[in-house]
Amino acid sequence: MLKRWILYLLIIVIFQINPSIAPIEEPFYLKHPIHETIKVTLLYSPSSPPNFNALQSFGKLLLDYNICNTVEFSYTIRDCSTNAWDTSLLILYEQKFLMQQLTTELNDLHILYVSGHYIPPLFDAAGLAYAPNSFAIFTDQTPDALEASILLHEFGHLLKFIKQIERGPPANPIRPDHCNNQNCVMYWMVSRPDKRFDLQCMVDIKRKYE
Repeated sequence: MLKRWILYLLIIVIFQINPSIAPIEEPFYLKHPIHETIKVTLLYSPSSPPNFNALQSFGKLLLDYNICNTVEFSYTIRDCSTNAWDTSLLILYEQKFLMQQLTTELNDLHILYVSGHYIPPLFDAAGLAYAPNSFAIFTDQTPDALEASILLHEFGHLLKFIKQIERGPPANPIRPDHCNNQNCVMYWMVSRPDKRFDLQCMVDIKRKYE
Protein backbone atom coordinates (compact mmCIF):
# COMPACT_ATOMS: atom_id res chain seq x y z
CA MET A 1 0.00 0.00 0.00
CA LEU A 2 2.82 2.41 0.92
CA LYS A 3 4.62 1.66 -2.34
CA ARG A 4 1.44 2.44 -4.28
CA TRP A 5 1.10 5.86 -2.58
CA ILE A 6 4.77 6.66 -3.23
CA LEU A 7 4.31 5.80 -6.92
CA TYR A 8 1.15 7.91 -7.09
CA LEU A 9 2.91 10.95 -5.55
CA LEU A 10 5.86 10.49 -7.90
CA ILE A 11 3.56 10.55 -10.94
CA ILE A 12 1.97 13.80 -9.69
CA VAL A 13 5.37 15.47 -9.20
CA ILE A 14 6.60 14.41 -12.67
CA PHE A 15 3.39 15.70 -14.25
CA GLN A 16 3.76 19.08 -12.58
CA ILE A 17 7.42 19.72 -13.44
CA ASN A 18 7.48 18.35 -16.97
CA PRO A 19 6.76 21.36 -19.25
CA SER A 20 6.28 19.16 -22.32
CA ILE A 21 2.98 17.89 -20.92
CA ALA A 22 1.33 21.28 -21.35
CA PRO A 23 0.47 21.76 -25.06
CA ILE A 24 1.03 25.01 -26.97
CA GLU A 25 -2.12 27.09 -26.92
CA GLU A 26 -3.91 26.49 -30.22
CA PRO A 27 -4.85 30.11 -31.05
CA PHE A 28 -1.19 31.09 -31.24
CA TYR A 29 -0.10 29.03 -34.21
CA LEU A 30 -1.47 28.15 -37.62
CA LYS A 31 -2.97 24.72 -38.18
CA HIS A 32 -1.30 24.48 -41.58
CA PRO A 33 1.84 26.29 -42.81
CA ILE A 34 1.44 29.07 -45.36
CA HIS A 35 4.55 27.82 -47.18
CA GLU A 36 6.61 24.67 -46.97
CA THR A 37 9.88 26.65 -47.11
CA ILE A 38 10.66 30.35 -46.79
CA LYS A 39 13.92 31.31 -48.45
CA VAL A 40 15.36 34.43 -46.81
CA THR A 41 17.89 36.39 -48.87
CA LEU A 42 19.79 39.02 -46.91
CA LEU A 43 21.56 41.94 -48.56
CA TYR A 44 23.85 43.99 -46.36
CA SER A 45 26.92 46.17 -46.34
CA PRO A 46 29.98 45.27 -44.24
CA SER A 47 29.27 48.46 -42.28
CA SER A 48 25.71 47.38 -41.40
CA PRO A 49 25.68 43.61 -40.78
CA PRO A 50 22.71 41.80 -39.27
CA ASN A 51 22.59 40.36 -35.77
CA PHE A 52 22.82 36.67 -36.64
CA ASN A 53 21.43 35.60 -33.27
CA ALA A 54 18.37 37.75 -33.98
CA LEU A 55 18.00 36.15 -37.41
CA GLN A 56 18.11 32.71 -35.82
CA SER A 57 15.42 33.77 -33.32
CA PHE A 58 13.31 35.19 -36.15
CA GLY A 59 13.57 31.95 -38.11
CA LYS A 60 12.54 29.96 -35.04
CA LEU A 61 9.49 32.20 -34.57
CA LEU A 62 8.37 31.49 -38.14
CA LEU A 63 8.56 27.79 -37.32
CA ASP A 64 6.88 28.17 -33.92
CA TYR A 65 3.93 29.99 -35.48
CA ASN A 66 3.81 27.26 -38.16
CA ILE A 67 4.12 29.85 -40.91
CA CYS A 68 6.47 27.45 -42.66
CA ASN A 69 8.20 24.12 -42.06
CA THR A 70 11.69 25.21 -43.10
CA VAL A 71 13.63 28.50 -43.19
CA GLU A 72 16.69 28.84 -45.43
CA PHE A 73 19.06 31.82 -45.20
CA SER A 74 21.46 33.11 -47.87
CA TYR A 75 23.63 36.21 -47.79
CA THR A 76 24.84 38.82 -50.28
CA ILE A 77 27.38 41.40 -49.10
CA ARG A 78 27.77 44.65 -51.06
CA ASP A 79 29.18 48.03 -50.14
CA CYS A 80 26.69 50.85 -49.88
CA SER A 81 27.51 54.46 -49.04
CA THR A 82 23.96 55.82 -49.07
CA ASN A 83 22.64 57.08 -45.74
CA ALA A 84 19.30 58.54 -46.87
CA TRP A 85 16.73 56.12 -48.29
CA ASP A 86 13.34 56.24 -49.92
CA THR A 87 11.27 53.37 -51.30
CA SER A 88 12.48 53.71 -54.89
CA LEU A 89 16.13 53.66 -53.78
CA LEU A 90 15.58 50.54 -51.67
CA ILE A 91 13.99 48.78 -54.66
CA LEU A 92 16.84 49.89 -56.95
CA TYR A 93 19.46 48.70 -54.47
CA GLU A 94 17.75 45.31 -54.15
CA GLN A 95 17.38 44.81 -57.89
CA LYS A 96 20.95 45.85 -58.60
CA PHE A 97 22.74 43.64 -56.13
CA LEU A 98 20.44 40.65 -56.00
CA MET A 99 20.29 40.75 -59.80
CA GLN A 100 16.65 39.81 -59.97
CA GLN A 101 13.31 41.52 -60.30
CA LEU A 102 11.12 41.89 -57.28
CA THR A 103 8.78 38.96 -56.87
CA THR A 104 5.51 38.90 -55.00
CA GLU A 105 5.85 35.51 -53.33
CA LEU A 106 6.26 35.61 -49.55
CA ASN A 107 8.29 32.40 -49.57
CA ASP A 108 11.03 34.35 -51.41
CA LEU A 109 11.74 36.86 -48.64
CA HIS A 110 14.28 39.67 -49.07
CA ILE A 111 15.71 41.60 -46.11
CA LEU A 112 17.96 44.59 -46.69
CA TYR A 113 20.21 45.79 -43.87
CA VAL A 114 21.19 49.41 -44.44
CA SER A 115 22.69 52.23 -42.42
CA GLY A 116 21.20 55.70 -42.36
CA HIS A 117 17.52 56.56 -42.22
CA TYR A 118 14.33 56.62 -44.26
CA ILE A 119 13.10 59.81 -45.94
CA PRO A 120 10.82 61.31 -44.81
CA PRO A 121 11.84 60.37 -41.26
CA LEU A 122 9.30 58.09 -39.60
CA PHE A 123 10.22 58.57 -35.95
CA ASP A 124 13.67 57.10 -36.75
CA ALA A 125 12.01 54.00 -38.17
CA ALA A 126 13.95 50.82 -37.46
CA GLY A 127 12.34 48.93 -40.33
CA LEU A 128 10.19 49.40 -43.41
CA ALA A 129 8.16 46.91 -45.45
CA TYR A 130 8.40 48.44 -48.93
CA ALA A 131 7.42 45.61 -51.32
CA PRO A 132 5.19 42.51 -51.18
CA ASN A 133 8.03 40.27 -50.01
CA SER A 134 10.77 42.71 -48.99
CA PHE A 135 11.60 44.88 -46.03
CA ALA A 136 14.56 46.94 -44.84
CA ILE A 137 16.20 47.12 -41.45
CA PHE A 138 17.89 50.44 -40.64
CA THR A 139 20.77 49.30 -38.44
CA ASP A 140 21.47 52.74 -36.95
CA GLN A 141 17.99 52.68 -35.39
CA THR A 142 17.90 48.96 -34.49
CA PRO A 143 19.31 47.88 -31.12
CA ASP A 144 20.57 44.29 -31.12
CA ALA A 145 18.22 43.41 -28.28
CA LEU A 146 15.15 44.44 -30.32
CA GLU A 147 16.18 43.13 -33.73
CA ALA A 148 14.33 39.79 -33.62
CA SER A 149 11.08 41.53 -32.64
CA ILE A 150 11.58 44.18 -35.35
CA LEU A 151 12.12 41.43 -37.93
CA LEU A 152 8.86 39.77 -36.84
CA HIS A 153 7.08 43.16 -36.91
CA GLU A 154 8.13 43.90 -40.51
CA PHE A 155 7.31 40.35 -41.60
CA GLY A 156 3.88 40.86 -40.02
CA HIS A 157 3.30 43.78 -42.37
CA LEU A 158 4.00 41.49 -45.32
CA LEU A 159 1.26 39.15 -44.10
CA LYS A 160 -1.17 42.07 -44.62
CA PHE A 161 -3.68 40.91 -42.02
CA ILE A 162 -4.36 44.15 -40.12
CA LYS A 163 -7.47 46.00 -41.24
CA GLN A 164 -7.40 49.32 -39.41
CA ILE A 165 -11.07 49.93 -40.08
CA GLU A 166 -11.83 46.89 -37.87
CA ARG A 167 -9.39 47.97 -35.16
CA GLY A 168 -10.71 51.47 -34.50
CA PRO A 169 -8.66 54.68 -34.61
CA PRO A 170 -4.91 53.93 -34.68
CA ALA A 171 -2.85 54.57 -31.55
CA ASN A 172 -0.57 56.72 -33.72
CA PRO A 173 -2.50 58.43 -36.55
CA ILE A 174 0.73 59.02 -38.46
CA ARG A 175 1.47 55.29 -38.39
CA PRO A 176 -1.78 53.44 -39.20
CA ASP A 177 -2.07 49.74 -40.04
CA HIS A 178 -0.69 48.67 -36.69
CA CYS A 179 -2.13 46.89 -33.67
CA ASN A 180 -3.40 49.16 -30.88
CA ASN A 181 -2.19 46.77 -28.17
CA GLN A 182 1.10 48.01 -26.70
CA ASN A 183 2.03 44.44 -25.75
CA CYS A 184 1.79 43.18 -29.33
CA VAL A 185 4.74 43.03 -31.73
CA MET A 186 2.55 44.82 -34.32
CA TYR A 187 2.17 47.93 -32.16
CA TRP A 188 3.51 50.93 -34.08
CA MET A 189 6.69 51.05 -31.97
CA VAL A 190 8.65 47.97 -30.87
CA SER A 191 10.09 48.72 -27.44
CA ARG A 192 10.73 45.30 -25.87
CA PRO A 193 12.62 42.23 -27.07
CA ASP A 194 9.87 39.78 -26.11
CA LYS A 195 7.09 41.22 -28.27
CA ARG A 196 4.96 38.64 -30.10
CA PHE A 197 1.64 38.59 -31.98
CA ASP A 198 -1.25 39.10 -29.58
CA LEU A 199 -4.44 37.06 -29.67
CA GLN A 200 -6.31 39.51 -31.93
CA CYS A 201 -3.49 39.51 -34.48
CA MET A 202 -3.30 35.72 -34.46
CA VAL A 203 -7.06 35.50 -34.95
CA ASP A 204 -6.74 37.82 -37.96
CA ILE A 205 -3.78 35.88 -39.37
CA LYS A 206 -5.65 32.60 -39.00
CA ARG A 207 -8.77 34.12 -40.57
CA LYS A 208 -6.76 35.13 -43.64
CA TYR A 209 -4.55 32.07 -44.08
CA GLU A 210 -6.54 29.10 -42.76
